Amino acid sequence: MNIIEALTDLRDTVDNPGFRQVVASLVEAARLRLALPGGAARAVRILSEARPFAEGTVWADDVLILRARAAAAAGDREAALAD
Repeated sequence: MNIIEALTDLRDTVDNPGFRQVVASLVEAARLRLALPGGAARAVRILSEARPFAEGTVWADDVLILRARAAAAAGDREAALAD
């Protein structure tokens, strides 16, 4: 099972709407970044939108790290180093 499949399973079983939104955003960002040209830039946008939902949860650090990696992959050095 790869990370996208694992996150998809987690998304489908989470009861908390906030967690579900964060996990859904992670799944979508991972799919975009891995599958589509220019997907990294879109992944940055999606992860930025997921950030408020992740604040104060165990997902907060993961969202920030994934957003920074996606920004770096998109060539956006400022966004990669922000926060």
